[in-house]
Amino acid sequence: MISVQLMTGDMNVGADGTVTYVDGRRVYAFGHRFLGAGETEMPFARAEVLTLLPSLNTSFKISNPQEWLGAMTLDSSVAVSGELGRRPRMLPLTIRVSGAPPASRRWSYHMEMVNDRLLTPILLQMAVFSALEATERTAGLSTVFLRGQMRLASGDPLPLSNVYAAELGTPTLVAAAVAAPVAAVLQSGFDTLKLAALDIELEVSNDKRQLQLDGVWSSRRTVRPGEAVEITALFLGESGVELTRSVRYQVPVGAPAGPLYFTVTDGATANLADFRQFLLTPPRSAEQLRGFLTRLHPGDRAYVRVWRATPTLQVQGENLPLLPPSMAGALLQSASQQANSLIASLRMDPAPYLFTGSKTIQVEVKE
Repeated sequence: MISVQLMTGDMNVGADGTVTYVDGRRVYAFGHRFLGAGETEMPFARAEVLTLLPSLNTSFKISNPQEWLGAMTLDSSVAVSGELGRRPRMLPLTIRVSGAPPASRRWSYHMEMVNDRLLTPILLQMAVFSALEATERTAGLSTVFLRGQMRLASGDPLPLSNVYAAELGTPTLVAAAVAAPVAAVLQSGFDTLKLAALDIELEVSNDKRQLQLDGVWSSRRTVRPGEAVEITALFLGESGVELTRSVRYQVPVGAPAGPLYFTVTDGATANLADFRQFLLTPPRSAEQLRGFLTRLHPGDRAYVRVWRATPTLQVQGENLPLLPPSMAGALLQSASQQANSLIASLRMDPAPYLFTGSKTIQVEVKE
């Protein structure tokens, strides 16, 4: 028997089956499809049968993978076939799980997964969930801080950073969220975005470290061009936790008179506001996708969006605010139109919490 392995290392995922025929270096096995993946690359190893479990319904074998033999290159309807001695392309994965201070627990897992645009995100979800489920609670209050990176074959790595808090099913939430950007890279089809390795760190706290936005105010109700205004936000959490964050914004010289809006919001809402165009128009280049993944807003801080209630144009997924009238007129026929014009996006200082909520205030710009 052989074992076709989707993941190897500290965690193993695979399927064992009988060898049908060996023709030189070519191996045919299973006598049926595995996943129906067609042309693929999956490692296979010799499998040792440990025992048989007879059943009137479905008998099966319990087996254990042994030494590596080669790579499966075809998963067809009648068999899987591969080549002895061939090394498949695999994706290294490292997951580190630790407890939030003052806890000292720490575990590391090192695996390799098949490098496949469909299977890799699914296997990554399984690995992240299993790493958390093995040592952390799956029911009850918990908060998970994610840090990591997607290392590419060329270019700078893409960051992975966020925080998740829930009362039930936090590992499931984290696993799905980690796999989403990886799937975006693998399924983009851009040759310059090839994953080389994944490094993931998960810090777990057994409480719900979540703050809700309670109020927002400004240091002044009216402001002139060139002057600064301070925006302050108050956040409330469990057990009477209070946290304030402030940010200063200087109104540009020459800014037109009228209402200027400041929206204090969380990372998820800011992502939806800034990148909703990618829900309809996928990134058109590797650089655009890289910029999108790099600029994603983590949830460990609040964000201030400065905007006016004037339309803005969007061309090829990019917002173009404050265009000169001549250029706006030229692009109006080919560009989509958004209701509001974003002037600036500011970040408040981070904290070891998940920030939630959104509120908007208005400041009047006087000439």
